[in-house]
Amino acid sequence: MERNFIIDCDPGIDDAQAILIALAQKNINVLAITTVPGNCSSLQGFKNAKRILHVSNNERIPLYKGADYPLLIDRRQGTGHGYDGLGDYYKPEDDVKADTLPAAMALVEIAKRHKGNVELICLGPLTNIALALHLDTEFPHYFKHLYIMGGNYKGIGNRTTAAEFNFHVDVEAAYIAMRQMTTPTTLVGWEVCIENPISYDWYSNVLD
Repeated sequence: MERNFIIDCDPGIDDAQAILIALAQKNINVLAITTVPGNCSSLQGFKNAKRILHVSNNERIPLYKGADYPLLIDRRQGTGHGYDGLGDYYKPEDDVKADTLPAAMALVEIAKRHKGNVELICLGPLTNIALALHLDTEFPHYFKHLYIMGGNYKGIGNRTTAAEFNFHVDVEAAYIAMRQMTTPTTLVGWEVCIENPISYDWYSNVLD
């Protein structure tokens, strides 16, 4: 059975891997990708996502740039993903303009069009989601399921002593999204990520 995804992300080496994995699945149809400030700026994330779609021959997928900053306070710092978010793989031809519909508006329009048959995958801070909720109070009802990579439950963080990166970058957006997104939700916290690492054996096999 085919599944429709909208991927909201801040790509980011980790998000790039997640996007490529999703694109490789025959039963997943990515309706759109939206970018949010996190591992890099929203515009740089847009450029990174554009490159990901290019190298995977998926340029038909709509791409939308999100908010330039978190809702209230910009808590972003160095992330270990390099200056450009993709390990400093920047090239001059990546200087594209994001002259598309703002991500929050695109999220509302696309989700509404596919009401009840679309899943929202949030891989970065939840700024775009909070803005979409302010645009349309029915926004939570458009989705079949919501997946969020963020937060923690043991109180041990990777950004501060207690805070996980995605929630810390835009605390206010996380608060709004977690309170108002009544969609059935799966929260993938920091502990899940560190307790279930992906083996690099596959890379050795490729080199062989």
